[in-house]
Amino acid sequence: MRKIHSKDQESKRKKRNQLLIVIVMVFVLFGSVFGIIVNSFDNTNTSDKIKYNSISFTSSGGFWVTSVNNMNLGFTYNPVETENLSYYNGLANDYNSYFNVPVYIYSEDSTAEVEVYRNLFSLALRVQNACPADKMGGCDNENWPVKDCTNNFIIIETSDINEINQDGNCVYIRGQKEDLIKLADEFLFRTYKIK
Repeated sequence: MRKIHSKDQESKRKKRNQLLIVIVMVFVLFGSVFGIIVNSFDNTNTSDKIKYNSISFTSSGGFWVTSVNNMNLGFTYNPVETENLSYYNGLANDYNSYFNVPVYIYSEDSTAEVEVYRNLFSLALRVQNACPADKMGGCDNENWPVKDCTNNFIIIETSDINEINQDGNCVYIRGQKEDLIKLADEFLFRTYKIK
């Protein structure tokens, strides 16, 4: 059975419940605001952003993204992670050399190839696989065109020594299998004058 309450008692109970709800809501509101304020002072999460040679990089979706000369670029590694990685013999070509012209790629590592392709695709007329003239018959695909160093040609090969060098219009990115993506990024950093 239910107890009989007077209207006065019922009114006091409703007011008490409403006051309790208001107190809980105010507590939640101030707690949320306090949390936002505290997090705004937290600068310990600096690993999402770095600045290298006055160029800002932001970690997003597993890539380090930046914008250079109004071009959006995405790299697997940031420039700090590729420091002291390779013997670098200098590149005569920069991004202007690849602007609106065909760029050919031969690669023994598909991930490094995709890294170069992704960052040169919007700049070049087209980026296409090709077989180096000295590897005729040794390419994965016999339908690829055969190219030499008179063309803009990026050749990515496995080697015991990490190096990036240029011969004519051929850029050779050579290194140990586990370093080829970093070497590809190093090449791109130098091409876009980030380094």
